[in-house]
Amino acid sequence: MEKIRLSGSGVNGKRKRIGQKVGNVVAIMLIVSILLSVALCIVIFRTLVTGMLRDRCVNGTNMLAYELERLEEGEDATQLLDELKNRMRCEFTIYEGDVRAYTTLIQNGQRMVGSKLPSDLNTLVLRQGQNYVGKTTIQNEEYLCSYVPTKNANGQIDGVIFAGISSAEANRQTLLAVIVSAAIGFAASQGNFQLNVFLPVSAYNFQLSARLLADAMESFRVHCVEGITPNVERMEENLNNSLMLVTCLTPKIGYEKAAECAKKALYDGTTLKEAVLSLGLLTAEEFGETVRPEKMV
Repeated sequence: MEKIRLSGSGVNGKRKRIGQKVGNVVAIMLIVSILLSVALCIVIFRTLVTGMLRDRCVNGTNMLAYELERLEEGEDATQLLDELKNRMRCEFTIYEGDVRAYTTLIQNGQRMVGSKLPSDLNTLVLRQGQNYVGKTTIQNEEYLCSYVPTKNANGQIDGVIFAGISSAEANRQTLLAVIVSAAIGFAASQGNFQLNVFLPVSAYNFQLSARLLADAMESFRVHCVEGITPNVERMEENLNNSLMLVTCLTPKIGYEKAAECAKKALYDGTTLKEAVLSLGLLTAEEFGETVRPEKMV
């Protein structure tokens, strides 16, 4: 009887040790999966944020080029760069030849004017006339950037414009996106017995994200939407020349003939009306009566 009792306690102890080992393995797998998930989220957010900031740099050089065309002789280019920096949150530079003539970049309390364009960018942008979007190093600090050559009245390249965002700013925005998303995800998972005491955390971080989106929309309204006047003639031209109007022709000439007209207009680089008339499917009057964009709404 004693032997049976000892044997049973040995089996229970063995099961207990196996259970502990299984529990340890599960815990390790859970920790590894969490770490992998966090790493994947960081990579995804880093890629998204970097792409957005790179697009902002490209938009920055586009905006600077547009403003330089409107800049009148005698106006302060430095003030223009400062205004663009406040508006777009980018650093800006204007090169005359390969020399930095105007800039928002600051070193030791002074603007970094007089420095040279890096040799590789000098060859690519200034001599070959190609745009460059990528990374560069300025005073031992890495920047996401966009370089675009500028031309004089004779069409010759006479300088370069630059818009860039420091990698430190990119890292900060990536960290902010990860923290906000992780906080909302963690808080949403902490619900026990239908009582989620982390709902205030979710609400706070959601409001933070909503506030960031609202700020972006407000900036878009102030700096882009307000003051825009529609080019009605151009809009009507694009509307009337759109190949999407081919759907109006289907009831009149059939699907296959309508598709043939659309393909011909696309390949020949003509309008849909010209394609229909050249194929002799409709007269100009019939086309005008059939294709009515206002009835497609």
